[in-house]
Amino acid sequence: MKIGVLGKFGPEEMGKHISDTLKEMKYEVFDFEFGPYLNQKKNNSKFYSKIIKIRNKIFNSGIFLNKRVRELLLYKTIKDIETNKLNILIVTHDYLSNLEIKKLKAKNKNLKVVLWFPDGVINVGKALFLTAGYDVLFFKCHHIVKYLKDYYELPVHYIGEAFNPQKNYPIFSNEEEYKTDLVFVGTIHSHRYPIIEKLINLNKYNIKIYGTKPTFYLPQNEKILKCFTGKYVTYEERAKIFRNAKINLNTLHLGEIQGVNVRLFEIAGASGFQLASYRDEIKEFFQIGKEIDTFSSFSELVEKIDFYLKNENLREKISKAGYERAKNNYTYKNRIEEILKIVDGL
Repeated sequence: MKIGVLGKFGPEEMGKHISDTLKEMKYEVFDFEFGPYLNQKKNNSKFYSKIIKIRNKIFNSGIFLNKRVRELLLYKTIKDIETNKLNILIVTHDYLSNLEIKKLKAKNKNLKVVLWFPDGVINVGKALFLTAGYDVLFFKCHHIVKYLKDYYELPVHYIGEAFNPQKNYPIFSNEEEYKTDLVFVGTIHSHRYPIIEKLINLNKYNIKIYGTKPTFYLPQNEKILKCFTGKYVTYEERAKIFRNAKINLNTLHLGEIQGVNVRLFEIAGASGFQLASYRDEIKEFFQIGKEIDTFSSFSELVEKIDFYLKNENLREKISKAGYERAKNNYTYKNRIEEILKIVDGL
């Protein structure tokens, strides 16, 4: 079977995880980058970084400027997809419109075009998928799935997020760098900043933050800035951080509603102990208090941090149980098998 993946393929991008997993599963796989490749490491200069960002802005604006510009910007991508005579095309975000899907299907009547949308309601944006004509759609949010079924009667299915065990697995280390009370890996946006700031201002914990520093419109708290390691981490390095921190902090975005994020599975897949913002859907995946733990308020978060810092054996027991659950049920291979089974029945 020939399967194409249309998406982004830089470090930790969903397209790359799907493609790598499909190849491991012995499928014939073709990768199609949507827009400029943004994660190249050939040149780390600030000038090069600005050029890449400008190219991306031009592309993202241009594809919605008018029909002719969109066709020109996507010409090579669509042509490459047509040339390879695929059985299935997996699209990893809201990239295609009815224009592109109609064209692809006119050239290949047996092609199944699948949307695997990785975000919550907050990133629905223009919602091209409502009229694009996908054969089947997959979303990680029950709220979206129910809405699309009830109001639009689209062929939509729920699918949970996943982690890639090829790159995300338990890596124990005795290095001092990885020993910390609390660790946060990711973007510090407005929904996370106040929680992290309040924890740091307690002056009780050794806290490390991996990722980009807060953008200019957030308060530039010196205590927070001192907690930044200055590292953007991926793959095994990130998994090592998850595994060796005493507590991984996972604060979920307001826009997730009752859903969860991919970090929930990545931390569990590395056998890391985590405290996550409570959401109803967590109970679908893990036993709270046995495979993961959660908090529903800042005061509860502090209470649980203090408790678990004193109980290493319990942390280990919970993190190992969470790992067993994740590795057996929530890998990209598990999710792809779910998708292909549904596509096969169309």
